[in-house]
Amino acid sequence: MADVVLIKRFMRVQVVLDASRVVVEGEGPTPIGYYQLLGCTGEDADDLHAQVRMYVAEDLGGTVVEIEDLGEPDFGRLESAIEETIHGEPDDWGIWYSSGHALFCEDDISN
Repeated sequence: MADVVLIKRFMRVQVVLDASRVVVEGEGPTPIGYYQLLGCTGEDADDLHAQVRMYVAEDLGGTVVEIEDLGEPDFGRLESAIEETIHGEPDDWGIWYSSGHALFCEDDISN
């Protein structure tokens, strides 16, 4: 049997949050969604998309609006902020990097 060749990608996911599950402290606007960058390794595009959807479901939840493949990471040119927060092995199957959540509110998209 041939070995499976895994691919590494940075994936950007856009998620719309369930307003009934969002808790906001203070008087700020309520976030309605977020963007997040994930580094993942998988067998093919379908596998990568499934990993991203599972990660979203287990993290903050919400509805995935878009998953964008940003291409193969250039590990020699990664920003130090990303390089320092890799929490897995990029050669192994799974998600090995996750950025913070870039939250957005209704006011951010209605302008």
